[in-house]
Amino acid sequence: MSQKASLREMLDTLEHGQRDRSSRAMDVTSIYQDDAGVIGRRHQKCLDVLGSIAPGQTKHVVSMGDWSCDNMVAWALGIVGPSDLSFTTWSISRAPASRLICMADDGHILDLYGVFDLRTAVTSAEAIRMMRARFGKVRLYDSHAKVYVLTGGLFPLTIISSGNFTNNPRVEATVICADPEIAEFHREWITTVWLAAEDPFAPTGPEPETPGPNPFDVLRGLPGWAEDE
Repeated sequence: MSQKASLREMLDTLEHGQRDRSSRAMDVTSIYQDDAGVIGRRHQKCLDVLGSIAPGQTKHVVSMGDWSCDNMVAWALGIVGPSDLSFTTWSISRAPASRLICMADDGHILDLYGVFDLRTAVTSAEAIRMMRARFGKVRLYDSHAKVYVLTGGLFPLTIISSGNFTNNPRVEATVICADPEIAEFHREWITTVWLAAEDPFAPTGPEPETPGPNPFDVLRGLPGWAEDE
């Protein structure tokens, strides 16, 4: 079957699944896959869709899979070994928080720091408390980015995805890149934002006399930053 025909079939099948959520027609195999990417069926599991990745490779994934981005982190750790995780994401729920904590307790995640959107202090308060209690280095910022970077293992991996640390089987698109320069780029700007972000459990006190740093003042100094004319 040609790639074009496979993509048409994928769209037809996804539409059918949206109309009939009880359908198991998409449970069997991936619809389309080659060296560059994969399109998964509804309810497929993370390991079945993602396969493997090698240094220097970039993989594109489209899925309606039954997983959260922490499952992709676990998949990646299974390939590159124990690593540090830095990330920014929009939301998290209790089950993914528990799984991330287990990965750290089992020695797979060596160090973790991350940035969540400000709204998670209300919408995901318990999960944020769990993450803060275990890892400490969890902060809040006005961020909608979903980027997960693993470094310190066999080789670095960067996961850029529309998905969060929540189990939400909708159509999601992900790019996974095994390139050290890409990983360093994303790790650096995430660190910059993290340093300027709000600690949700920091002691409260008088308002500072001057506003805190704007992380994008620092981002302007990174390679590739271009001011609008």
